[in-house]
Amino acid sequence: MSSHLAHGLGTEPVEPDWPPLTDAEVTAVTGPARVVWRSPRPLSAAAVVERDGRRLFVKRHHVTVRTPRGLAEEHAFLRHLRDRGAPVVEVLDLVERGEWTYEVHSAGTGTDLYRDALSWSPFLGTAHARAAGEVLARLHLAAEGF
Repeated sequence: MSSHLAHGLGTEPVEPDWPPLTDAEVTAVTGPARVVWRSPRPLSAAAVVERDGRRLFVKRHHVTVRTPRGLAEEHAFLRHLRDRGAPVVEVLDLVERGEWTYEVHSAGTGTDLYRDALSWSPFLGTAHARAAGEVLARLHLAAEGF
């Protein structure tokens, strides 16, 4: 199996649609930082990086897939949710470089048990499904008025 295979929407690894984020890209967007994890998912390029003792989540989008204008609308929604106490990450920056747009967010808190799972993997148990449903309900309440 190639080291370039990523986790697809099914149950088997597939070739990613986009190349992984490089260290040089991350540094150009965030300043000096160290990549500590790269996403295995094929439909995006994302990484968790450490900069100045802080973890950040960086994601790269091609302009044909996600536009800066569309991302700005999503970021406004995230701010709306955060302002109402929803447990969402903070948007720190949106950087345009040529045909790519980079999002920089604070990293989420806690342990991501699904970060290396195949996309659309089922929950590991009913307790996880229940917790996800509870958070989704809180997000729906926080979304009111947007």
